Amino acid sequence: MTLRVRVALFIALALTLALALQGWLGWASFQRFLLADLDRDLNRYAVTTITQITHPGPLDGDHDTQGGLSWDFESGHRAQLMVNGKLRFAVGGAMPAGIDAKGRGPATVGIYRVQVYEVSGALLPTTLVVAAPLRDYLLAQQNYQRALLFTIPLIALAGALAAWIIASHVLRPLHALSAAAGQVATSGDLNARVPPARGGGELSELTTQFNVMLERLSEFRQRETNFTRYASHELRTPLAAMKAQLDALEHGWETSEEALPEVRAQVERMTSLTAALLLLAREGEASRAPADLAELVRSTALKDGAVYFGPLTLTAELDPVLVTRAVENLLENAARYAPGIPASVTLRDDDGRAAIIVEDTGPGVAPQALGRLAEAFYRAPGSLAGGHGLGLAVARRIAQAHGGCLNFAANEPSGLRATLELRRHA
Repeated sequence: MTLRVRVALFIALALTLALALQGWLGWASFQRFLLADLDRDLNRYAVTTITQITHPGPLDGDHDTQGGLSWDFESGHRAQLMVNGKLRFAVGGAMPAGIDAKGRGPATVGIYRVQVYEVSGALLPTTLVVAAPLRDYLLAQQNYQRALLFTIPLIALAGALAAWIIASHVLRPLHALSAAAGQVATSGDLNARVPPARGGGELSELTTQFNVMLERLSEFRQRETNFTRYASHELRTPLAAMKAQLDALEHGWETSEEALPEVRAQVERMTSLTAALLLLAREGEASRAPADLAELVRSTALKDGAVYFGPLTLTAELDPVLVTRAVENLLENAARYAPGIPASVTLRDDDGRAAIIVEDTGPGVAPQALGRLAEAFYRAPGSLAGGHGLGLAVARRIAQAHGGCLNFAANEPSGLRATLELRRHA
């Protein structure tokens, strides 16, 4: 069942329930109104009857009398006067059976509305019973019921038809979304886009966010493709070098003393590259534990020959292995572009966030390349040979795993300033 059909059925059901409730309330009100009007008619008839009994007037040809009481028989009303339990007057025919002579309020007996009155001022107990036929009341009820049974389905059907037409227009963006999603699912083409829904609102926001999602998925796929291509290239290079060395060793072109150091160097390069790739592929948050971030950064800086500036202790919840790896990558990058000149490492605490700043005095990079330094396998134009282009990307991934980021800026008067921000608490 389509969404449009469900919307139409829901609106039809809601209209039917609302009309049924309104009809029931109207029915109850209509019954009270009719009965109240009938009871007022009984009261007027009772007053008229008592008046004619006590003050009988002249008769004309349109009236008949019984016991000195005149009445228009076409109305169908009935009355009887009981004196000391005996019938003295009866007008309009016999009363319906089942009347409670002691009753005081109006009551429905058969097809009559009956009212019993006690006549005050009489020497003997006197009771007046009046009755009015319910045929007009019942006919009005039947007409009201027929009107309800006709209008409720008609209005519900009209509401369902209107909902069907409106839903066709309102749900058009959803059909476009479904078509685009089906195209992406079958063809894998992430270039499909959904036309923005007119009129704004939630559907317009949905189509916009869907297009943004497709754009990000397309960018992610492109990055994944590039990453795979670059990774395979970087792995192919040391493998080819090791194969060449082993072939040379096998054919006697090189001795083991000449070939093995080169093979070892290539194995170490592959080990480093594989570890970096695994870190880049790592998902989720880092495994955090309380540690002294100041001691970690200071010891790493001293081991790499850098100068440390910062507090003696700074407690933080972090993954010591990953953070150490990130600082080492930043220091290795600084040493590669500023060899022989110690880099400086500064640790700062800023309202729950720790900033590790690594500065070198190398040649620096062009301003337009600063935003791409942390991309996997990216090498800035004019960069020195060596490395595999993953160190800064790994450092950024580690920063993100700790709720932080990695930023780059030009150092004055020359060089590069890398700022690794970490959230101190998980």
